[in-house]
Amino acid sequence: MDGIIEAEGTETKSYQELNLTARMAPFFSKAEVIGWCVGYGIIDVLVIVTNLLTILVFLRSNLLRNRTYYFLLCLAIADIMVGTISLPLYIHSWVIFITGGEYDPVVSMVPTATDIFSGFASIIALTTIALERLYSVVLPNWHLTTPGFVYCILIALIWMLSGVFLSIRLLEDANILPDKSMLYCVIAAFFFFLVVLCLAYIGIWCRVRHRMHEKTSRALEKDKKLAMTLFLITAIFLLSWKVLLVKKKLFRRLSDWITK
Repeated sequence: MDGIIEAEGTETKSYQELNLTARMAPFFSKAEVIGWCVGYGIIDVLVIVTNLLTILVFLRSNLLRNRTYYFLLCLAIADIMVGTISLPLYIHSWVIFITGGEYDPVVSMVPTATDIFSGFASIIALTTIALERLYSVVLPNWHLTTPGFVYCILIALIWMLSGVFLSIRLLEDANILPDKSMLYCVIAAFFFFLVVLCLAYIGIWCRVRHRMHEKTSRALEKDKKLAMTLFLITAIFLLSWKVLLVKKKLFRRLSDWITK
């Protein structure tokens, strides 16, 4: 009797696995899934290697011990979290989908939680960098005399606020907060940080132009290059975040449709 039940359970599981794979077929072939996995793998290696090199250069170079670069170090750490946790688990999810294996909801939540935590850490760090640069050009004397512990507090706040946004998502999943609470928070936070970033860089541009006659060409060129570099980093991040949101939306719809 036990053998019959076990056999029936095996047949049921095999049927579910075949059914899952069959329902994936209209969306992706096995070759396409392999292509996505290879693509994610290449991106993963690039993310880890480039950010580890960034941290290594920062630690070995005395010229980069500027306090502003500590916020860039936060960006590198956030990216490494994505490279070591999120991307490998996304690859695992693709493999599970195409092979018809058992999809653990807890495991699927880990890359989402990592993306939320690291994503908000990145955008908050970028906003802090922009405000710090604005502070340095508007009040340069105050900026030079700002104690180091203030920067330590700001770095701690970056990670604490990221944890707050992650907690909102976890509380929503636990049905403690209303549905779509995280969505509204993401939209409001993204709009707020985007406005602050734009205003900060507009302020930096106006102030640098106003002070062109006050500073040497070498110092002015240094400020302009740093501001432009940080602006490009911010623009690339915002573009990649938009792509990430679209990708996660498509992935979530696909997952919901399959598990119906």
